[in-house]
Amino acid sequence: RGVGSGTSVIGGTNRMTYQVEIKEVASQPLAAVRFNANARNIAHTITTTLSKVWAFIKARQLPHLGINVVLYHPTPERCDLFSDEGIAMEAAVQVAQPFEGEGEICLSQTPAGKAAATTHLGPYHKLVEAHAAILAWCAEHDTPFAAVHWRAYGTWPGTATCPRTDVLISLQG
Repeated sequence: RGVGSGTSVIGGTNRMTYQVEIKEVASQPLAAVRFNANARNIAHTITTTLSKVWAFIKARQLPHLGINVVLYHPTPERCDLFSDEGIAMEAAVQVAQPFEGEGEICLSQTPAGKAAATTHLGPYHKLVEAHAAILAWCAEHDTPFAAVHWRAYGTWPGTATCPRTDVLISLQG
């Protein structure tokens, strides 16, 4: 398990220092909806999509862990969140067991294997800083990353005024 630190290069004077760790992660089942989003509509799209997932979970009384997860699936053709097309994503909730999907709600999962990870404490609009810190650490340590990136929102400990978000990027190999 490797450990390193990276400092965000994005943001103003209140920069957070991020500790980047290499972790072996297990796949986690998710109730998810797949969609495309760009920088202009991402916050609204994630919020409305998670509402659909939570309605499905409540209607089905699915056991869940109460953790919202957003997966990002950039491809060489669609990797620019600032383009009109945006990137492929999933808004999801971590569930306790696999289930049968219905309509736009499907069973998905987080990747298994090695991931570079850090924790962000603070407002969601500054999450890009945590993501940048991981990418900088990977570049500095010559560690190639895979396509899938994900964030687990509301993990403990966190508060309404200082939410905790775990940010992970799959590593190659």
